[in-house]
Amino acid sequence: MTDVEKNAQPSRDEREMDKHSLHDLFGRSILWVRWLQLPLLIGLVVALILFEISFAGHLLLLFFGSEAPTREKAILVILDLIDMVLIANLVVMVVISGYNIFISPLVFHNKDSVPSWLRGQTLGSVKIKITATVLLISTINLLHEILNPSIQGMQEAAWLLSAQIVLVITTFVLSVVERRDPND
Repeated sequence: MTDVEKNAQPSRDEREMDKHSLHDLFGRSILWVRWLQLPLLIGLVVALILFEISFAGHLLLLFFGSEAPTREKAILVILDLIDMVLIANLVVMVVISGYNIFISPLVFHNKDSVPSWLRGQTLGSVKIKITATVLLISTINLLHEILNPSIQGMQEAAWLLSAQIVLVITTFVLSVVERRDPND
């Protein structure tokens, strides 16, 4: 092999550097994909703002409806408002934890201003909070349907109760699994 041919072929070190550079580029590209979630999280924030408008409408209906609400109607509207607050909490949890865990860690200069549920969160702890919130939302909806006189009958109530039992079991299983492996 001539000196020109030796110089034209990359050395072993140069091949290793190229391999690492390609590997690093691929790794950075894969990590960049997490930023694709950002528009989705922003969409959830926009949906939350629209949901706030619906909440205000329910509240105005309670106070300024065409007729004085009966006790049952007032309870149903209050259950709707509680349900909406829980859904808003769920959206906030998903947006903040989704950004913090998957996109970029949130940096706080004043540690006292950080909500306790956000400190030291893991994907597993977020799953537990989300399933517990979904269970609460489902419970409110079940109670709403039971108290609502328009419920179709015992068969519909049985289906709703069955779904509720599945959610309770799922939440319980997830919490047991999380306690066994808190590091996720």
